[in-house]
Amino acid sequence: MWPPPLVKTYKYLQGLIWGRGNVTGEKSCLYAGIVIALLSLPVIFNLSAALPGDPPVAVIDSPTDGSTWYADEGVFLSANSSYDPEGGNLTFRWYYRETNSSSNTTLFTGRYGWVSLQPGEYVITLNVTDSENLSAEASVSITVEEHRNRPPLPRISSPEENSTYPKTSTLLLSAEGTEDEDPSSLIYSWFSNITGYLGGGAEIEVRLPEGRHLIMLFVDDGEFNVTASVNITIYNRAPAGEIVGPGRVNLGEEARFRAEATDPDGDSLSFLWKMGDGTVIRGRWANHTYLRGGHYTVTLRIDDGSLSNSTAETNHSIFVNTPPEVEEIEDQDAIAGEPLNLSARAEDPDGELLTYLWDMDGDGTWEVSGQNISYVYLFPGRYTAYLNVSDPTAWTIVSFEVTVLEPNSPPVARAVSPVVVTLKGASVTAELDASDSYDPDDDVNGDGKITPPEIDNLSYRWDTDPYYDSDDDGVVDNDVDLEGKVVRAVFTEPGEHLVILNVTDPRGAWDRVEVIVIVNRPPVAEASGPERAIVGQTLNFTAENSFDPDRDTLTYTWDFGDGGVGEGKEVSHTYQTSGVFTVTLTVSDGVASSTFYLDVEVFSLPGIVITQPSPYSEVSGEVYITGRVDVPSDFHVERVEVSIDGSAYTEASPSRGSFRSFTYRWDTTQVSDGLHTVRVRALVEGIWTTTEFQVNVKNVRGGGGGIYLEPIYVVLIVAILIMLAVIGVLRRKRPFPETFEVPGQPQPPAAPPQPPSPGAPHTTEMKERVNLRVHCPRCRKYFDYEGEGPYPIRVRCPHCGARGIIEREGEELEEKAGVLVVCPACEELFYVKEQKPFMTCPHCGARGKVPLDVLEELEKIKEEREDKMTLRCPRCGEKFELPRGHRGATVCPHCGARGYI
Repeated sequence: MWPPPLVKTYKYLQGLIWGRGNVTGEKSCLYAGIVIALLSLPVIFNLSAALPGDPPVAVIDSPTDGSTWYADEGVFLSANSSYDPEGGNLTFRWYYRETNSSSNTTLFTGRYGWVSLQPGEYVITLNVTDSENLSAEASVSITVEEHRNRPPLPRISSPEENSTYPKTSTLLLSAEGTEDEDPSSLIYSWFSNITGYLGGGAEIEVRLPEGRHLIMLFVDDGEFNVTASVNITIYNRAPAGEIVGPGRVNLGEEARFRAEATDPDGDSLSFLWKMGDGTVIRGRWANHTYLRGGHYTVTLRIDDGSLSNSTAETNHSIFVNTPPEVEEIEDQDAIAGEPLNLSARAEDPDGELLTYLWDMDGDGTWEVSGQNISYVYLFPGRYTAYLNVSDPTAWTIVSFEVTVLEPNSPPVARAVSPVVVTLKGASVTAELDASDSYDPDDDVNGDGKITPPEIDNLSYRWDTDPYYDSDDDGVVDNDVDLEGKVVRAVFTEPGEHLVILNVTDPRGAWDRVEVIVIVNRPPVAEASGPERAIVGQTLNFTAENSFDPDRDTLTYTWDFGDGGVGEGKEVSHTYQTSGVFTVTLTVSDGVASSTFYLDVEVFSLPGIVITQPSPYSEVSGEVYITGRVDVPSDFHVERVEVSIDGSAYTEASPSRGSFRSFTYRWDTTQVSDGLHTVRVRALVEGIWTTTEFQVNVKNVRGGGGGIYLEPIYVVLIVAILIMLAVIGVLRRKRPFPETFEVPGQPQPPAAPPQPPSPGAPHTTEMKERVNLRVHCPRCRKYFDYEGEGPYPIRVRCPHCGARGIIEREGEELEEKAGVLVVCPACEELFYVKEQKPFMTCPHCGARGKVPLDVLEELEKIKEEREDKMTLRCPRCGEKFELPRGHRGATVCPHCGARGYI
C-alpha cells in the first residue's frame, strides 16, 4: 500500500489530468511538481533496481525431452537460451529426480556442461535465479543406457598412402591400429581394384602387378562393415645401359659398337640403334661404315617390354674424320745460300688443326715443320721436295721441284714509314724518302769491292696506288707512278694509303718495302648533358656524339669549371655550390684535337612549403596536410612522404598527378593529445630534401563545443519535458474515467510478457542504436547493419547468407584469425594474420611496416589457438570452442546438436 499523502497527491494529479475535481490553482502546480520530482528520483539516485521486476525465463536446450543418452558418453546440459527479461545476471542449478523416487540430486551449476549418469530413467530439472532472487524452472525426461555399439575404425598402417614400390616387391598389407570394442571378433578382407580379392587377415603379404592400385580393407564386426583404402603405385624400373665403341674413325673405316645393359627387374631386353646418318640397326651389336665425314650421335634405345618406364636411351658421339685437302705447290727457283720462303695452303673439311712436314731434298727425312717455312740450300742443283699435311689420324702428301742457282745478294729497300700529313683543303702533298736503301754487292765492275759508283747504283720505283693496275700488265702492285730516291706524292682522300717501293740493283736483284701514308683529318668534339641541376645532384655527361672522320681512337678530357676534371667518353660530376659553370670537352686523335663548351646552371637545394596546418596550431579529427615543393618547372619531384613522430614514412597524394603539390590525410584520433612532430620529405631528381614542424592535437571529448551539461541534468530535463507533453495530450484526448485505481490497491492481472525467441540477444529497456559497416569474411563484400545493441550482435550477410556474431565494437564478421588494421593509403580494412615485419594491403597493394602492437596481438592469438580448437556446428552453422585434444561425444551449446569426435 502506498502512503496516504502519496495517494492524495496521485488523486490530485489525476484530477489535473482530466480537468475535474477540486484541484485548482496553486495546489495543482504544487502536487504536479511533487509527482514530477518523485518520478525523477529513480533517474537521479538510480533507484530503479528497488522496484520489483519480471522473473527469469528457464529454457533447456539440451537434453531434449524423451532423448536417449549413454553412460559411457555422458549427458550434455545446456541452458544457453535462458534469459532475464531485465538483462540481469543469472545463476543456474541442475538436479534430477529418478523415476519412482522423490529425492533430488544436484548435478551441475552453470549455463552448460557435461555430467555422468548411471543407466536409468531421469527427470532433469533446471532452476534459474536472477539477481532479485526471482526464479523459474523447466524439466525434461531422458533415458540413460549403459552402452551402444560403435562401428570399428579401420586403419591401414602398411602400405602408406601414395607410396610406390618396384614390381618385384613383396608388400605387407597390415591393418595394425584398427580400433574396435572387441578386436577379436573382426573379419579382415583385402581387395585391389586391378587384381580383385587379395586375401583375408589382419596382415598378409602379396605381390602386385605394375599399375596404380587402390588397396581396400573391409572390416566386419558382425553389425557394421566399414572400409579404408590407400592408393599405391607399383612401378617398373627402367633398364640401364651404355654404348661401348670408338670415339673416332677415318672416312671409309668400319666402326664397331656393343651395348652393355642391365635391367633391375630381370626383364628381357631388346636393342635399337640409330647410327646418326639415318641407318637403323637392331641387336646388341652394331657395325657400321660412314660414307661422309663429320660428327655423329649414335643413340641406343633399350626396352624391357613393360607397361611404363620401360625404356632407356643412351648416346655416344663419334667423329668420322676426313683427310685434309692440300693445294699443289708450284716449282720453285732458289739461290744457294739464300733462304727460300714457302707457304702451304691446306684445309681440313672437319676444321681440325693441321700439321705440316717438309722433305726439302727428297731423302725421306722431314727436315722442316710448319705451314710457312724458310729453307736454305747450300749447293746449286735440282731437288724434288715433298709436303705432308696431316690431321690427328689422316694425311695428304704433294711434291714439287726446286732449282737452286748460284747466290746473288739483292739490294735492301728502306723508306720512312709511316708518313703522316694533315688534310685541310682539297689535297695534301707527302714526301716519300728512300735514302736509307742500299746494295751490299759489287754489281758494277765485279772487282770484289764496293766502289763509290756502286754505292748509289740502285733504281727506285714507287707505286702510289698498288690497288690499281695503271700499266695494264695484270699485276696491280708493280706500276711505276714515281721514280727517284726522294719523291713528292699528292693525296686527295683521307685515311691510310699504301705505297710500294721497289729497289732494283744492276744485276736484276730487287727488294720491295711498303710505305704507309696517313692522311689525317682532325676530330669533331661535341658534349651533351643537363643544363640545369641542383646542388648535390649527380650529373652525367657524354661525348658520344663526338667523332673522328678517320675513325681514329680518341681521348676525352673534361674540365667542369669548378676545379673538377675527368677523362673518358662518359663522366659524372656533382656540384657542391650553386652558380653557372662552363664544362669544357677536349677531344684528341693523337695528331689533332678540338674543343666543345657547355654551360650548366646549378640551383640551391629546393625547399618544402607547408600551406596547412600552421606550426603549433591546434588540430583534431581528420587533418589534411598540404604543401608544395618549390623547384624550377623542369625538375621532377618523384615522391613526397610524411612521417608522424618518427614512424615509418608514408607516401602523400599528388595534386593533379604531380608531387609539386601534395596532400596527406592524418587521422589524429589514433594518437594522444599534445604536441606531435610531422616530418615531410621530397625526392627531387634523386635528392631528398626534408622539413618538419609541430602541431598540437586536441580532440574534443564528449560533444565537441557548445554548452556542456552533466548527463544527470540532461536526463532530468528530458523527463520533465516528456511528462508535460503527456499531460497535455491526455487532457485533450483521453475521456475521464468514472473510477480510478490508486497505486498499491489490487489491480487486474496483466498479460504475461512474451519471452523472446531462443538465441536472440537480450537487452535492457534502454537499447543502444548501432550503425556498422561490416566486411563479410566469406564473400569479401561490405554491407551496412543498423539495429539495437548491446554487443554481442548477430548479423547475416545479405550477399551470400553467411551468419556470424560481432562480439565487441570495432570487430568485423570474421573468425579471429588475425588483427584488423586500416590501410593508410586506401583506408580499406583488412586482417593481418602472419607475424611478418611487413604487410601488403590486398585492396590497393600498398606495402608498409607492421606496428609492434599488432605483432604482440598476433602472438596472443597464437597462444590462445594452441590451448583451444574451434568447431562449426553442421546444423546451425554457429562456432563454439572445445579444449584441444578433446575426443568423444560433444554437443553444440547453441542448438543442442550432438556429434562424435
